[in-house]
Amino acid sequence: MKTLLQMKRISATLILGFVGFFPYGISAQCAVCRSSLENQAQDQGVESFNSAILYLMVIPYASVLIIAYFWYRYLQKKRIEEKDGR
Repeated sequence: MKTLLQMKRISATLILGFVGFFPYGISAQCAVCRSSLENQAQDQGVESFNSAILYLMVIPYASVLIIAYFWYRYLQKKRIEEKDGR
């Protein structure tokens, strides 16, 4: 079984790896959406559509990170209580 320090290192490496794969200026569009938006002459509509796609992409990742954070805090608190002998 891996030690807690090894698990922390692996987690940090994975998180940094995922962050490195997603540049900040990405433009997330599928081919169908791009072709339909290229026919429109409004630049504002295209940018707001890109923002909406990015927003929908971020929500699941943020939810998982929040759940993982609270789970980690719960496990840490449980470990401290077991260590104190309660």
